[in-house]
Amino acid sequence: MAWVWFLLGVVFSGPLWLAVIWYARRIRAGRLHPDRRANESLAE
Repeated sequence: MAWVWFLLGVVFSGPLWLAVIWYARRIRAGRLHPDRRANESLAE
């Protein structure tokens, strides 16, 4: 049954880590290039 908990951990922690990395990259990009945020929002 250990693999069940491992799968649950991966499923629930995967999106969380992706969100943290994406959020950190967005903040860092915004600090380095404030004017790039507008271009990125238009691209999305």
